[in-house]
Amino acid sequence: MTKPRSVVAVLVLLGMAGGFGIPAPARAAMTFALSQSGADVLVTASGPLNVATLTYVGDSQDRQVAVFPNDPSILQADGAFSVYAATFVGPSGGFGPGGNTSPASWSVTGSNLGFFGGEGGVAVPVGYVSGSPLGTTFIMRDQTLGGLGVKTGSYTWTLQDDSGRTVDSITVTIPVFEDVPVPAPASAALLAVGLAGLVGASRRRRAA
Repeated sequence: MTKPRSVVAVLVLLGMAGGFGIPAPARAAMTFALSQSGADVLVTASGPLNVATLTYVGDSQDRQVAVFPNDPSILQADGAFSVYAATFVGPSGGFGPGGNTSPASWSVTGSNLGFFGGEGGVAVPVGYVSGSPLGTTFIMRDQTLGGLGVKTGSYTWTLQDDSGRTVDSITVTIPVFEDVPVPAPASAALLAVGLAGLVGASRRRRAA
């Protein structure tokens, strides 16, 4: 994903960003549910996200869906989205041993949405109002849960802002499934490379 020039300017401004005594919002919960649907993998996400005290990193743009179990990350992007930095606290091994899968064939219904546990960030629609309901469904065609390298279970990460306050949580659920080998994905570009750079650069500047 290419990082827009405008976001670089945002990152410079965010170098001094931090908490300003804003009360922590009520905790909500976002859930990403993965399931097998015939020859495809179905990913459904629902719930609000509290981003009121998270650091806004900038806006970016992409067209892909991707699942990266051992990062852990999930992304549905079909255009522009906003990125907020957050610290993820939870299972260190992600939701399976699989690497990134970003298939060439996919379809989506709903909002641009995602999370990036390894780099520490969430993606929401541009102009998103903190705490508002979110929802999206995307289909990864000609994929299986086994092929993605996920593991059956429920995995929850709490999200912390820069002051260490827990403001929200993200849960990934994966049902029991038969592990069926599948051919390698036609496309497996790095998941949200540009976004990872945005979040990482923001954190480095705040730590300096």
